[in-house]
Amino acid sequence: MFRYRVRPAFILLHIKYVRLTSILIGFSSSIFCLWLRIMPVFLLAIISQNSFSQTVIPGDIAIVGLNVEHGTTHPFHAPDEISLVSFVHLPKGTAIDITDNGWEQSHAGYWGNREGIIRIRRINQNLTAGEVFTFRGSGNKPEDFVVLPDSTNWEIEVLDSTHCFNLMEDDQVWILYGGEWTRGQQTDKATYSGYPVYGWSATGWAGDPGHGSPGTTSHSALYDQMECFYPHGITVHHKAKFIAPNNTADRRTWINWINNPANWDTKNTTPAYHNSTPEYTDGYQFNIQASNASINGQWIGDHNNNWFDCNNWGDHMVPGKNTDVFLDQNTQHYAVIEHEAPYAHLYGDTARCRNLNLLQDSIVLQGESSLLEITGNLEINGGHLTPHDAHIMIQGNWTGHTPLDFTPGSSTVTFNGSSRQRILNHSGPEIFHKISIRNDSGAVMKSPLQVDTLEFSFGHLFLEQYDLVVSSHILGAGPSGYCVTLDQPVDAGQLVMHAGTSPIAFPVGTSNYYSPATISTPDTTKEFKVRIFSNIRENGYSGSILGGNIVPISWAIEPVNPVDSAHITLQWEAAMETMGFSQNRVLGDMIQNPGDGARNGWEDWNFLIHSSEPQGSDPYKIHTMNVTRFGVFGVSADRCIILKPDTSPIYYYAQ
Repeated sequence: MFRYRVRPAFILLHIKYVRLTSILIGFSSSIFCLWLRIMPVFLLAIISQNSFSQTVIPGDIAIVGLNVEHGTTHPFHAPDEISLVSFVHLPKGTAIDITDNGWEQSHAGYWGNREGIIRIRRINQNLTAGEVFTFRGSGNKPEDFVVLPDSTNWEIEVLDSTHCFNLMEDDQVWILYGGEWTRGQQTDKATYSGYPVYGWSATGWAGDPGHGSPGTTSHSALYDQMECFYPHGITVHHKAKFIAPNNTADRRTWINWINNPANWDTKNTTPAYHNSTPEYTDGYQFNIQASNASINGQWIGDHNNNWFDCNNWGDHMVPGKNTDVFLDQNTQHYAVIEHEAPYAHLYGDTARCRNLNLLQDSIVLQGESSLLEITGNLEINGGHLTPHDAHIMIQGNWTGHTPLDFTPGSSTVTFNGSSRQRILNHSGPEIFHKISIRNDSGAVMKSPLQVDTLEFSFGHLFLEQYDLVVSSHILGAGPSGYCVTLDQPVDAGQLVMHAGTSPIAFPVGTSNYYSPATISTPDTTKEFKVRIFSNIRENGYSGSILGGNIVPISWAIEPVNPVDSAHITLQWEAAMETMGFSQNRVLGDMIQNPGDGARNGWEDWNFLIHSSEPQGSDPYKIHTMNVTRFGVFGVSADRCIILKPDTSPIYYYAQ
């Protein structure tokens, strides 16, 4: 795949690699500058063909042979050899960089700068996938190096001539790609804007920065996500050669073979190294087969069930926050995320991905400190997700296909996106242990939802036409986070919770106003359904909209099963009141319709039952005890009403 870079900064950075001699013969410097200004499209085309024109990812190139030479003709610059193979086609113009500087040799986040770095660029013709090429040389000038077997198809540049490229027996080698080397002004504070694609260490990788200081240039740390991209366990490091099997295999299989120390031959002398087969300097061809098994983000699970083990992934790379992950086959091992698993510390003890698609197989989280962060969407459609007591954080949509796809255990799922997130199960309800809402835009239910504990950090949960059943309790609800019910009198979702002898707030509201209803029952715990919608209607759920000095909002409160009585408190904000209501907010009396039909409209509600005074000072509350009939509740300056469409309403009456 070609990658054409068109940014002006990149053009300026790589202009030194463009061969313009034949084009610019006879041009003066002033004419050349003018030509650069009036012909940017033509210049761009030339540069793109001579830049990093092939996207190479870690593991696309591998070291298959290394011969550290100690010749006597030039003791400090004896010609070392590094044989490499590319598992992808490299078009002409593709460049890779080779260095014996160590990563975090002395300082965290920096490369060493006391050794050399050489760029080799493929020219004239493409390099075929599987074709072995050998970089030979030591020194700090381009003429000190050659690439075999076809040296005329390679161009060599020294990126930092301050120090020599010269391998030692305890050294490291890094194959880099896609960036520019900046030596820096301080010792061992070099930077590279690209990334490594393969590595080699004679002594093993340092566990933390600073092992190379002072006075030594070895002991590199392992670069992030490179655990699978270096030969493992080779005992003789200075003369080792991969004995390639005469097989056809995909990139993933070849890397597995290269990582196996049993497939390497080691020698003690250069003649013995070159007399062993294959002789890579003469040219050699691996048979590379394309396969879906090398796809980025695909769980293969043929090594063990550790999510953090690169050997289990299709391209040998543990996913990051920008990687789409999918489990699309029943593998030998399902995936386990455990924060104390081997290699987990390399990823901050956190499993990350962008979109996660569980089409087959399972993901299991072990341990309450284990964490899965999903920066995109989750879809469970044939696979299974079991978090036990761990934590899942998701920034996109949650989609299940059956309630059996997700076994919540005692886990917490946090919705922490930046745009509104959807929660859907196609054959619902979706069942959670604990949900935490941390999204200013909120989350929306697209199917019924059951949860033991609901926590609001900030942002709302929109119920739409689906019921939300909370079996335990709701935490943190308030004006910045509550349940928004659909603003219509019928066919709307309800918040379903238990109320007992202690008052329980049902945190409901419209999109703009938080208006909870608090319920308690004198004797036993009972389950209630509560929602809210705009305006007060003549028959509660239907009929004409009633005006006057009112709070134009209705609370629909119904028990799931028969209830003898309940105590109810309603809350509203001053901004919701009509002007007449705010001017006449005084003592309220409860009245009941006598049902004799003697009056019409508001005049029908005039039988005094109970007096109550609104409490607080924005938000306001009004309370009544021993309610025995339920339906739609509302508040008026003339009367604080309880309406029920199929029976006579009850009212609060305000003087």
